[in-house]
Amino acid sequence: MKLVTAIFTSKTSRLFIGALLMLTITTFTFGREASMVTAPPVFWNVFSAEAKNNSIVLKWVVTEYNNKAFYIQHSLNGSDWRDIDSISSKKSALSLDEYSYTHKNNLEGRQYYRLRHIDGDLSQTGYSEVVTVMLRRENQNKFKQGISFSPNPATDEVRIINEEGSEKFYSKATIFDLSGKIVAEKKLESHTNTITVKELPVGIYLVRAEHSDGSSVSQKIVKQ
Repeated sequence: MKLVTAIFTSKTSRLFIGALLMLTITTFTFGREASMVTAPPVFWNVFSAEAKNNSIVLKWVVTEYNNKAFYIQHSLNGSDWRDIDSISSKKSALSLDEYSYTHKNNLEGRQYYRLRHIDGDLSQTGYSEVVTVMLRRENQNKFKQGISFSPNPATDEVRIINEEGSEKFYSKATIFDLSGKIVAEKKLESHTNTITVKELPVGIYLVRAEHSDGSSVSQKIVKQ
């Protein structure tokens, strides 16, 4: 994919970019009619990601030709991708277009993002470069109710700590997958408890700790 290495903002520069793109798309052969050459629907200029509070702000600047939409994709490991949303093209061919998207993200660790574009007649698709953001939330797993969950993301086990001096003591923890199925349970003791998650598939789960008075607290965790 051809990269444009600078962002032009003036009207003159936009026209210059448009002319260059048209020269790329159209070729002329001596003694014959002009023929059209299939061109990529998107030329990438800028694609960036920035963490702000509990969100990731994605921004991109592109030159488009016959582009239909952008699909925002997220991954926890850089290999397994999922579409989280889509944005329709502004359809302003041969000019520089700016886009932005905010992804609410309460996870920890390295987050991967990329964009997939698809052209107007659905015959071509392509991808942006991959950008990453490291999220560190020092107190994200700490609860006033007197219990904490760590690490997040988890690889082998989740530690559940009934904090000393807390008025509440949680006696049971249950892990659910996103369909609501119970995948692990643990009777909790005071202080530190562990639940093994090593055999669970990579993905997002919900840990719920229950108190004898019927109250509970929950936390999303990521299994890597």
